[in-house]
Formats: sequence, C-alpha cells, structure tokens
Amino acid sequence: MQTQLQNLDAGKMAKRVAVQGVRGCFSHQALRELLPGAEAVFFERAAETREALREGRVDGVLLPVENSLAGEVTEHAELVRQMVGEGARVGGEHRMGIRQQLIGLPGATVEGLERVYSHAVALQQCRRFFVERPGVRAEPYFDTAGAVERVMREGNGKQAAIAGELAAEIYGGEILLADIHDTGKAGAEGSAGSPVEAENTTRFVLVWAAGGELPEG
Repeated sequence: MQTQLQNLDAGKMAKRVAVQGVRGCFSHQALRELLPGAEAVFFERAAETREALREGRVDGVLLPVENSLAGEVTEHAELVRQMVGEGARVGGEHRMGIRQQLIGLPGATVEGLERVYSHAVALQQCRRFFVERPGVRAEPYFDTAGAVERVMREGNGKQAAIAGELAAEIYGGEILLADIHDTGKAGAEGSAGSPVEAENTTRFVLVWAAGGELPEG
C-alpha cells in the first residue's frame, strides 16, 4: 500500500467523498485507508460522482484510474481530467493491493457455479479463472460489492460474485475461492489466507472541489 497526499491530514477529515459503487467496494476500502475520517457517499455510476462534486453535494471524489493487470480505467481517468479542467484539484493518490475473492452463498460450491458477477475491470483481472472453467459465465455488473449484494439477495447457489473480503463481511457471503486474480495463487476453498501479489494493484486519485479548503497537514 502506498499513499501520497497533498496537504491532507486524515486525522482532521470530516468530509464527504463520492465513490462509485456500494458499501464494501474497493473504492470504499481505499477511502478508509486514505482518509479514515471521511464519509463515503456512494453512487451507482461514476459520472454521478462528478455531478455531485459540481453541485457541492460532496467535498471530493475518489476514483480508481488504473489497475496493474487491466490497465487504465478509461472512463474514470477521463472524469478526473474533466473535473480538473473544471477547476477541481488533485488532492492525492493511493495505491492499494487488490485481492479478488470468489464469493457465494454459504454452503455453495465452485463446481456448481454457472454465473459470476462483478465489475468489468475485476473480471479482467480474473481471466484465468474463467479460462479454466468454460462452463462458468462472466457477467459484468456495475460494482464488485454490488454484485455480492445481488447474489446474496437472489439466493441462487449457482451464482457468485468477485469482490473483496470487505464485501463478503458486509453482505454475509462466503469466500468459495480466495485470491483468484491472475497474478495470485488461487487459495483453498473457503480460505482467504493466501498472500496478496504485489503486481495486482490499483491506483486511486482523489479530486477535491475547486472552492473547497484542503485541511492543513
């Protein structure tokens, strides 16, 4: 984990920061690490975070702009450029190791899966998993944690999601297979103890409102 801030004191933060996704997504985790005192405000679409910043409903936006396996997250990088072009400032960045977990209903098995939901970028990080299981269909969804919430809500044991451990904890999912991202070593079923591979990292950029005052460090 690497963090770089410009004049931000995490201990003094009591700000609202927009992220794309729902509780338990990787952006939520990154915000908790970068600015522990900030309040996450969740939006389904990334473009909505820019609108919220422009309208003053949030103080900042945190977006993942690049993953070491999947490359640039083009939509998010463009949104950052647009916000900066409108007068917002880049307040800092955060690099976080990503551990992708296969999450399903308690008692479900990998062998019984037919469909796996996750954000398109997360699916790109787990190509090997699907190559080795041609009978399992990858289904893009708006968010990793949102995919876990859907699987748990629908209660279908033939469905699973790819997300982080935080999402499993929040929504009551079971980790069926740990660390399934391509550079990691797939863990034993029901175990999340495999070490994260440093090669799978995501870079997040924090954008701050044009008129907002950055707390002094």
